[in-house]
Amino acid sequence: MAVLRLTDVIVPEEFAQYITEESVKLTTFFRSGILAIDPKVAGFLAGGGTTFNMPFWQRLTGAAQAIQSDYTITTDKTTTSKMVARRLLYGNGWSSEELASVLAGDNAFNAMRDMVDQWWDEQMQIILLATMRGIVDDNEDNDSSDLVNDISTNGTVTAANRISSDAFIDTYALLGDKSDFVAVGMHSVPYFKLVKDNLITFTATSAQDIGFGTYLGLTVIVNDQIYKEAQGSNTQYWTFLFRAGSIGFGESAANITPVEIDRTAAKSEDNLFTRRQFAMHPMGFKWIENSVADDMPTVNELQYAGNWDRVMDKKLCGFVTLKTNG
Repeated sequence: MAVLRLTDVIVPEEFAQYITEESVKLTTFFRSGILAIDPKVAGFLAGGGTTFNMPFWQRLTGAAQAIQSDYTITTDKTTTSKMVARRLLYGNGWSSEELASVLAGDNAFNAMRDMVDQWWDEQMQIILLATMRGIVDDNEDNDSSDLVNDISTNGTVTAANRISSDAFIDTYALLGDKSDFVAVGMHSVPYFKLVKDNLITFTATSAQDIGFGTYLGLTVIVNDQIYKEAQGSNTQYWTFLFRAGSIGFGESAANITPVEIDRTAAKSEDNLFTRRQFAMHPMGFKWIENSVADDMPTVNELQYAGNWDRVMDKKLCGFVTLKTNG
């Protein structure tokens, strides 16, 4: 007698590949060109250790010397530095009781399977935003906020504290002649303020446009997971301007079980577990692991400023931040 089993519905190897490919493609940060797949990161993850180094050459220094008669040119030197990325391993599991499917008139497990890639999309964005928060807080604590334009207030909010073309351009200018941004990510509140001000262009101007229009030629990403937080009786909203490939991403299934299925027969329950091993590394920074309580950093620990430090000139970093009251 033929029996339809859980492994007929989900083939773990195929499902793992599907989750990896589709959830990355789903994220608006990938589609906008911000999140860049880096094969070298995936290669590092296939090895051991919690962190791995990505060395780079520092910029050349020194001024051109006018050569005179019998003149000896003095020499400078270049040095290396390194970005440090953190291995991340996250997972989750879901259960489905047969009785629930029977009473619902649908297969709950199949429905759950189809939502896993969307769930991972949301989780990846939460992890990315936590990383960015840690870097912004580190910048404010240790680098004189030179990547942040904060016009918000905990007092009476006026037009000067809300997002505007002037505030946006001031933020754009933080990287000077290296302000080659390709996308802007914001909460829906400042976004609709720009819409009311008739500043959003809804005709796609590039293949990267993802549906929220463009602003000053930048692809607009609207995501209500982007930070808002209480500021006295006000709310402060964060807006990010990104350069292309500002976040390096790699993933590896080495030495883990990405998808696992089992059944608790006594309770008529099917169980699905997924695990992902990856690294998201912001250009220009290193992970220094000052405060991680256990083997793997939590989302809260990713957003802790003390775990990050900048290693590149600010003009080579991947994003800047505008803080407003709407």
